[in-house]
Parts: sequence; structure tokens; C-alpha cells
Amino acid sequence: MPEPSGKCRTTKKKTGDDDSADLRRRTEELLRKQRRKLRAYSKDLKYFSQRLICVREQERRNLSYLLHHEAGSLAVLLRRQLAGVSADIRARRSGPALRALADSLSLLDRHVSVLKKCACDLHPPDLEGMGLAKVLKDFYTEAAEKAGLNVSLHFRLNRRRLDTPASIIVYRVAQEALNNVLAHAAATSVALSLTVRDGTVRLLVRDDGKGFHPNRALKADRKAIGLRSMKEMADCLGGRVAIRSAPGKGTSIALTLPARGGHPPPPPR
Repeated sequence: MPEPSGKCRTTKKKTGDDDSADLRRRTEELLRKQRRKLRAYSKDLKYFSQRLICVREQERRNLSYLLHHEAGSLAVLLRRQLAGVSADIRARRSGPALRALADSLSLLDRHVSVLKKCACDLHPPDLEGMGLAKVLKDFYTEAAEKAGLNVSLHFRLNRRRLDTPASIIVYRVAQEALNNVLAHAAATSVALSLTVRDGTVRLLVRDDGKGFHPNRALKADRKAIGLRSMKEMADCLGGRVAIRSAPGKGTSIALTLPARGGHPPPPPR
């Protein structure tokens, strides 16, 4: 058989070199993309670590404030009032003593309400015992009544309750959404919808308030702590939070979360 020509050997070698160079280029490009992703993940990890430290310190400050200004002031005032009651009783002044006792009971009731709210802020209520729907209903109804808001609640849940981590995330996002409504929205009504279907939790909170620009707010770190915290909490369990708003158009907060792990579909519109 005739020997292959040198030209054919050269062509095959050149083709092989081209393939190797192309593979090398693709590999290098893939490595560059992975490095960019790694840098982004590292940046996010650093940010979340800093946020965790800040949140912990804020919780300590809140607890310190609670103990000093609420529990501490209550103890001082009650002691002063009860000392007055004791003096009135010794002097057999029953009228002033009874009025002072009534004032003390009223003061105690107000502080108990404040302490209960602070306790709920630090840790959610008994979600396992009461159930998520019951806790959210009580929280929204009470807060809306005090603020003079019209409230609409819709629940469509399976008989099987959510895992505790999922319940806590849903509660915290719903809590933060309502806090934002009360603090910033100047709304007249708020609606909450919570459904669980096909292993996915969907929470939607809407208000008819003044609205805002979500992208601008998220870029302003100090003003967007609440919005960022909702997104971060959802990320912990593979969920997502969608924020839709515009000036004069109200706001909607949509949370989509896997009930028991997995990857959720897009948030409800």
C-alpha cells in the first residue's frame, strides 16, 4: 500500500492542534466563570456574616432596652405605688389606697402587653401548638384593629402542618411585611393569603398604601434592612421573595417556599 503523503499527516496534526487549543480555550473560559462565581459567593458570604453579627447585636440592644426601660421602669413605679398603698393602709385611708392599687394594676397590664409583644418579636409564638394560620390570624387581626386597618385573611393549608423552620420563615416574613405596612405604607387595608399546595408554600401580603421603588430601596442599605432580611430568610430554605410596588400603587410581598425542601416554582404574581 502507498505511504500516506506528508501533506495528509500535516493536516491531521494541525486539526488535532486546533481541537486541543479550542478545548483549552473552553476550559479556561469555564474556569474564569467559576472563579467569578466563587468571588461572588465569597462576597455574599462575607455580607451575610456581617449581617448576622449586626442582627445579633441589634437583638442584644433590643433586649437590653426591654430590660432597662420596660421591666426596670415597671419595677420602680410599682414599688413606689405600692409603698404609697402601704402608707395609706397604715393611715387607714382606704380610698387613696384602692385608687393606687387600681393604677398599679392598669400599669401592670400595659407593661404585660409590651412584654408580650417584645417576646413575640424575639421569638415566634407557639407555632406547633397553635398552628401557623391561627398565629397569623391573631397577629394580623390585633395589629390591624389597633392601627384602624381593614384586614382580609385567606388560608388554604393541608391538614399536615409545615415543618417548624418553614413555619418560622413564613411567620417572620408575614410579620416584617405587616410592620412595613404599619410604619411606612399609610395604607387603609391589608390582605394576607397563605396557601400550601404540591409541597410549596405561597404567602402573599398586599396593601393599598403609597408604595415605593423597590430597586431604589434595596440599594439604600440602611432603609432596606427589613426588605433584605425577608429575602435572606427565604434563601435559608431555598425560597424566594418577590417585592412589587410603585408610588401610589401599593405594595405586594410574595414568598414562595418549599414546604419540605426542594426547589420552589416562581413566586405568585
